[in-house]
Amino acid sequence: MDFTNSTQHSKIISYIAFNGESDFRDESNGMGTYLAGVIAGKYGDEANIERSQYNGIAPDAQLVVMDTFKQSAGFIEKDLYKELRWSRHATGARIHLVPSHSSQAMNPGYTTEAMQIDQFLYEHNTSIVVAPSGDFSSTASVGTISSPGTSKNAIVVGSVFGASNVILEAALDKYYIDRSGYNRDDISSKSHLYSSRSVSSFSSRGITSDARHKPDVVLPGEFVIGARSNGDSGNRNCDFSYRGGNGATDCPKDCSGHGQCVNAHCQCSQGYCGNDCSVVTDSSRTRVSCCANDCNARGICLQDTSTTLYTECSCTNSTQTYGLYCLNTFSELAGNKGFNVLQVVPSTTTAAAVGAALIAITRQYFLEGFYPSGAPIAANKMEPTNSLIKALFVNGARQASQVVSFDDNKRASSLRALNGTVTPEAGNGLVALDKVLPIAGHSTFRLLAQQSESLSTGQVHSRCYKIIQGGEFKATLAWTDPPSATTNSKHLINNLDLEVIVANKRYLGNQLTTILDPNSDPVEIVDQTNNAESVYVSNVRENDRIRVTVKGTFVSEAFSPQVYSLVLTGHFEGDSSDFCPECYVGEQLECATSIGRGYRNCTGSGFFSGDCIMTECYTGYSLVDRQCELGSFIRTSKNVIQILEGERSAFQVILVDAPTSDVRVTITAPSSGRRVRVKSATETEYHESTVLSFTALDWSIPQRVYVKSIMDHMANGDYSGSITIETESSDFNFNTRQVKPVEVILEETDKAFVIASKHNVQLLSPNQIDIVKLSLNTTPSAPVYIHYEVPDALRGVFAFQTEQTEQQQVSSVIMQLNETNWNTNEAQLLLIMQEQPESTTSALLWGNVTSSDSAYHNTIVPPLIVNLVASESSTQKNRDCIVQTFYVGNGASERTTRSCWMVVLGTAVLLVL
Repeated sequence: MDFTNSTQHSKIISYIAFNGESDFRDESNGMGTYLAGVIAGKYGDEANIERSQYNGIAPDAQLVVMDTFKQSAGFIEKDLYKELRWSRHATGARIHLVPSHSSQAMNPGYTTEAMQIDQFLYEHNTSIVVAPSGDFSSTASVGTISSPGTSKNAIVVGSVFGASNVILEAALDKYYIDRSGYNRDDISSKSHLYSSRSVSSFSSRGITSDARHKPDVVLPGEFVIGARSNGDSGNRNCDFSYRGGNGATDCPKDCSGHGQCVNAHCQCSQGYCGNDCSVVTDSSRTRVSCCANDCNARGICLQDTSTTLYTECSCTNSTQTYGLYCLNTFSELAGNKGFNVLQVVPSTTTAAAVGAALIAITRQYFLEGFYPSGAPIAANKMEPTNSLIKALFVNGARQASQVVSFDDNKRASSLRALNGTVTPEAGNGLVALDKVLPIAGHSTFRLLAQQSESLSTGQVHSRCYKIIQGGEFKATLAWTDPPSATTNSKHLINNLDLEVIVANKRYLGNQLTTILDPNSDPVEIVDQTNNAESVYVSNVRENDRIRVTVKGTFVSEAFSPQVYSLVLTGHFEGDSSDFCPECYVGEQLECATSIGRGYRNCTGSGFFSGDCIMTECYTGYSLVDRQCELGSFIRTSKNVIQILEGERSAFQVILVDAPTSDVRVTITAPSSGRRVRVKSATETEYHESTVLSFTALDWSIPQRVYVKSIMDHMANGDYSGSITIETESSDFNFNTRQVKPVEVILEETDKAFVIASKHNVQLLSPNQIDIVKLSLNTTPSAPVYIHYEVPDALRGVFAFQTEQTEQQQVSSVIMQLNETNWNTNEAQLLLIMQEQPESTTSALLWGNVTSSDSAYHNTIVPPLIVNLVASESSTQKNRDCIVQTFYVGNGASERTTRSCWMVVLGTAVLLVL
């Protein structure tokens, strides 16, 4: 794609060069042009079916391009939150494509990049970020997903195959060039493997380091045809009428000196043929007869009426489609490709681009008022939120069925079936918009989509429906979660839960189960990790009653209430409790009487019991054995406090009647673990206990008690305990009264991990030494061993040195940390350059941790990047992207990476390549 005159392009709204350079061109076969074509490519003549079939998925979308690559410095690390925010406010972009970068490869952790995306989406609920799961250099395994694919709120996309017939037909088309390496004969004979239900072998898998499901969905990342750049901004190489010439005559190679250029087509001289007149033919060939290789003796050359040239082959074998030049096999076609203005690039970034285009179509559906009728109605126009878009994608997904592996000849060699509602390979499955966006006159199912309701902790929303036609029913809940600290061990802040009851059978969101006893049925587990949950029932029956419930299991006070989106699809009617029982066993209903308030339990008959079980009593009554009894009492404003380690909270102590003498109230923190402290409003320090005093003059003023969780920087687990309240007074009604304790639930935020003094080592010359100091963040219960090994490909270039004063150099080293040196920085990793490399090279080293202390065993050590600088850098430079070679892991697999930026606007996308 040529951006030189971007103001004249209807597709390019804005081009922003954050790199300080002004090179607007894409490189030859560049990813930017390809992705732009996949998303929004559009051939000018829509009546030309042959050529318009290669239009992008959202051909009327417009693009904003953001370039952060600098030829002299490579990819420029930017504040992604600021760049996303700028692109939204400065250009109006709503859909942003953010590809992964090599520096995050094989890191399933919650990175700064993932946090910045989550913060941006939490603050801008109508913006959507779509990200690839990542491309693994070999067959991907579980846990290979990388940032930004670890973001909670982005829609993360893995790759599956597109339709195999598309690639086969395109192979026979004169505009296509193959850069994929596919074995087409294998595709033709094994089409059942090359299907949209097959996950690409390179597509990185979840789960994340805190066990969240990623990717969210999969989409075609292979067999996807898009525009090809030839790296030259001076010509129109994306114009189908232009065949790759030098621009002087608009004909390729100026017809090789053997013809004339007429209307961008070569009219070849006698004895020559081909699109560039480079093919030597027999002398009888007329100068306007240009069928390649005389149709390979399998057909006759017909006149193309649009050009009056004889260029089209009519193949004589009517039982077999030979293609443009009547070729017999795909291998025969390989040496006779046509005009190369199209290409395929297998990648999860391609799949993410497909996702971005589908998001544009989904937004258009709501912006033009198609919901809920399926036809455009102006009064129904609405802008969907990012959580609604994610809920729609997940709801429209159906699980992929298999993963295909390939041999060295790019032939499908093995097949592994996928099982489960949500899998690490495919997430929720392959998105099909026709499963979730009904069109009037074409669809029979109903879509219910809501995006504005919210919940706080303990709140519950329920809806009831009646099935009017048997078949599928799917419910999906999604919410945009607040950003988490990258150091947290668990990154879900607000926890909502989805429950669906169909004909008295209960389904939980994402349907997690575990086996506690081999002789018993699986036990259901509530999903406490993900911010998207689905329930899919494939065989609901006519007249079934369905109850859909969303629960506010825990919503942080700092981010309350939590707005959520809910999507239902199926054949159902109603939105009334008339179709459901009053309740189900285990549910509770708030109730109130003249002396207090509480709840009623649901009985086995489906109705709430008549008795109100008291939890709070009004003035003049005390709570005794879950009933309110007449008498004076003391109460607290909270019964439960939920806090993260290191946070503070508070509650009030309240007297509900006037005492006849002073009342002394002693507040005592939980004694176990010494992890919680308390203080009164008049104290400056926290203590194990504090004392409040009420008098006959100030008894009616509630007094505040502050509660603090002590940050101990030790991974010692979650904690719960009770703050006890004791009273002392000469007034009998207040002396030694039983006051309900305040329960404290403390969530641990510390996690056992290895600390490195630095993460980037640079060796400039032979015998130079650099030191990395290793320590632990908490005392281990057993020795912790950290093993580093030089990649095979770089042995002899750098090594580890056992002691700085000795010259013993080794390729493998094991560091030991224990209860005496875990935080002394005595464990030092010494790295030395042995021989200066011919070109600047980087090695990504991972430490392997073993220990009988389970908190440390197999913990992730931050990767160590060793930069080996050559005397004269040979870093390959491109116009828009940087290419760098990394040697990753002990097997020294070679990884070549490319980094660029691109943004798409409105019904379009932010692209980062």
